[in-house]
Amino acid sequence: MTTLIDLWLEAAHEAHALRAQLAHLEQAWLRAENDADYWYFQACNGKTPGNATLSTTTPTRRQGQMP
Repeated sequence: MTTLIDLWLEAAHEAHALRAQLAHLEQAWLRAENDADYWYFQACNGKTPGNATLSTTTPTRRQGQMP
């Protein structure tokens, strides 16, 4: 029989896993947003190279803002 403590521990474990997943998704969102800003700026200045690759660096501006 499952006790209330077992259910609470399971919920706490799930919440921890979801927080970690959310942090990962937030970082991915910020990297994608940073890449989009970079390529928009490049396109506005006519500087889009033929073999462009996306950045994998951590974003340096607008950190912590999610739409």
